Amino acid sequence: MYCTIDDLKNALTEDILARLTDENGAEINTTRVNKAIEFASTLIDAHLEGSYPTPININSPLLTGIAVTLATFRLYLDSCGDDAPDSVSTAYTEALNLLVKLQNGELNLKTQRQNETLTNKTPCDKLFSRRFLGGL
Repeated sequence: MYCTIDDLKNALTEDILARLTDENGAEINTTRVNKAIEFASTLIDAHLEGSYPTPININSPLLTGIAVTLATFRLYLDSCGDDAPDSVSTAYTEALNLLVKLQNGELNLKTQRQNETLTNKTPCDKLFSRRFLGGL
């Protein structure tokens, strides 16, 4: 998971989080919050799995911010239907754009495997073998 309930509490306040997850707005429904966080994490992994080994096991403020935004949007959708505030919808669109930039290599996460070139090629995809190249 790329964010926690505490990250959402910091971004939204406990009062707003309770109103989004509980019909009476009395307390935070952690089950709903965890489902929104899981949705956000799954969406991040779906975007980045071809460019990074997922799940990404680094502490990245960028990924945490994206996950908070995606989870917030999901909570608003579940609570209010299509009536999410414009600022939440705009932030969601911007988060998706960041994921596309990460996916396309326009932005880069610093991972522990930074010196390793990531590729989706397999040994079977080789065009020329060592034998073909004369042992080079």
